[in-house]
Amino acid sequence: MTDYQNNRTNQLFHFALNKLNIRFPVAEIHRNTGAGKGNISNYIKNKVSVSNNFLKKFADSYNINLDELAVELANDKNQSITPKNGLTFTEIGNGQFSVAVPLIPFEAHARYLSEQQDADFFDDFESVTFIVDKVGFGNYRAFKVKGDSMNDGHIIDTQDGAIVLARELQQHHWHDGFRPTDYGWILITQHNILFKDIIGFDITIGEITCHSRNSSPEYSDFQLSLNEVFQIFKVIKRMF
Repeated sequence: MTDYQNNRTNQLFHFALNKLNIRFPVAEIHRNTGAGKGNISNYIKNKVSVSNNFLKKFADSYNINLDELAVELANDKNQSITPKNGLTFTEIGNGQFSVAVPLIPFEAHARYLSEQQDADFFDDFESVTFIVDKVGFGNYRAFKVKGDSMNDGHIIDTQDGAIVLARELQQHHWHDGFRPTDYGWILITQHNILFKDIIGFDITIGEITCHSRNSSPEYSDFQLSLNEVFQIFKVIKRMF
C-alpha cells in the first residue's frame, strides 16, 4: 500500500499529532471529530491521504490554527510556505525568512486603483525581496517612495527613492484608531498615494489628520476624509 507521509495534509496532521501527544489517539479523535476509527487509524499509519475536510474538523476540535501550524512545520523542516496571501516565505536560518513582494511605484496610482483586482495585475511589476522575522498572513505590498515629505534627517525618517514594505490595515480596523508608528502609513486615496503619519482621528466625521515629518513649510498638516481612502498600509520595514 502507498505511504502517504509526504502528502501535505498528512504532514500537517502528524505534526499536530506529535505536538498534542494524545495517549489513545484513535478513540479520542473519533470522539472529538466523529470520523470513523478505521479512517483515523489509516491516517495515523499514513496508509491513506488525510482529507482536507477531516484535517479541518481535527484542527477545529483541538483549536489549532492551520496557517500557524503550517508555519511551524515549515520552520521545523526548513521549508518554504505560501499563506493565503500568495506570497512565498522561505526560511533562511536564524529564525528569518525571505519574501518577494510586488513593488508599486507611487506613479502607478491610477493603474493600481483600476486594475489591482485582476488576477495577473502584479505580474507586470517587479518584485523586491525583504528579510523578515516571521511569516505574515496579511496583505503585503512594497512601495517606492517619491519625495522627501517623511524625511527630516532622523534615523527613522524615510527619504526619496526608498523602498518600504507595508502591511494593509483592513478597513474594519480603521475606526479603532491609528497608533503612532516608527515609519508611518501608506494611504491609497482617490487621487494619489500618500506616505504620512496619522496624528489625529475624528471618529464622528471619519476624518484623519495627516502629518509630514519634513519641517519645511510646504509640508503642513492636512485633514483627509476616510471616504476618499481605499487602502491603508502600515510601513514595517525599509530599504535604502
